[in-house]
Amino acid sequence: MALYTSASAVNERLKSIKTRFLIISDTHGLDLSYHKPLVPADVVLHCGDLTEHSKFSEIQATIQLLRSISAPLKLVIAGNHDWTLDKLAYELKVAEAKKIDPTCSDHDIEKAFGKYGAVRRLLEAAREHGILFLEEGVHNIRLHNGSNLKLYASPYTPSNGGEWGFQYNSSHDFDIPDVDVVMTHGPPLGIMDRSGRDRIGCSQLFTAVRKAQPRLHCFGHVHKGWGGKLVAWRKQVSESPCHFNDIDNNNSEVIGSLLHPPELAEFKDPIQPETTLFVNAALEADGALSQRPWLVEMDLSAHTEKEVSIQGSRYGRSAKPHASVLEMSAESIGPLHTAKRV
Repeated sequence: MALYTSASAVNERLKSIKTRFLIISDTHGLDLSYHKPLVPADVVLHCGDLTEHSKFSEIQATIQLLRSISAPLKLVIAGNHDWTLDKLAYELKVAEAKKIDPTCSDHDIEKAFGKYGAVRRLLEAAREHGILFLEEGVHNIRLHNGSNLKLYASPYTPSNGGEWGFQYNSSHDFDIPDVDVVMTHGPPLGIMDRSGRDRIGCSQLFTAVRKAQPRLHCFGHVHKGWGGKLVAWRKQVSESPCHFNDIDNNNSEVIGSLLHPPELAEFKDPIQPETTLFVNAALEADGALSQRPWLVEMDLSAHTEKEVSIQGSRYGRSAKPHASVLEMSAESIGPLHTAKRV
């Protein structure tokens, strides 16, 4: 029998490009000695908590960690531990330090943490190494492999009572449109968010992700929630979306957890419509990065010649995504090279 592939099927295949994501989170200024060498990827996604104490030296260590991974592009967001990137949190922490120790000088603070803005400038300088720090908002990025990635990023998590970075007390507006990937520091309520007996995920984030239904939502923050889950959504969005009402558990699947760790923390199957792959990629446990990074393969659409943008807010927890659009592509970030496959 002659094999025949329709022209439309060929065209559809040409429109999509297989893209490999290596997902990590909560590295806290530590190194990846547990996991070397990591497999090459097209994109690394770091979901925040670059540091433990937000020290300048920890940011430098994280940049070195990211440089050691074989990938042409590394996308990074902040987490609650990275308070030197949040102006209001920085000011509160400095005031708290001086209150606790009146002998603490500006010189002492700047020696450990830098002036406000110094860490941000360090991350901006790391663009030449393919490291791109993302503000909250929607980012359209043309990748080195010829595909186009549409991603929503947010570092914000519910407040746990301390003066940490990028936290909110009552509610936060996660304005997530139709995107391929959602990248947040914290989990949505009800999905890999258990801390002891409590669930500490965000209900507003769950609602926004439930309505947008991205193919991939990656995060960290809750270290013991490490794992992966392929969620099938119910047909109708409930009046008050929550994990009890909106997830079709009969057709959902746990890909891995700390109780049942997979041999390989990876997902390469096609992600079907009305499903979302959730990944908690928090690596730190007991003072070392002993939990595994996740490898996810997805088909992305090939980029067109239309403008590609990175759009997002700039400073502080009260900022909202602004209207200005910056042209950006993987090729324009720095001297990036295609990762060599093994």
